Amino acid sequence: MDSNQLILEALQNLVNNVNELNKEIHSMEEVNQRLTIEQVEIAHELKNIKRVLINDNIIG
Repeated sequence: MDSNQLILEALQNLVNNVNELNKEIHSMEEVNQRLTIEQVEIAHELKNIKRVLINDNIIG
C-alpha cells in the first residue's frame, strides 16, 4: 500500500468519525430540547399548584 492510499484511508476514517460525531451531537440537541420543554411544563405546573395553594389559603 503506497502513502497516497494510506492518506486516503485516513481521510475516509476522519470523515466517518466526523459524521458519527455530528449524529451524536444532533441526538444530544434533541434530548436537550425535550428536557427544556419538560422543564417549562413542570414550571407551569408548579405555578398552578402554588396558585391553588394560595387561593385555598394553605400558603401565604
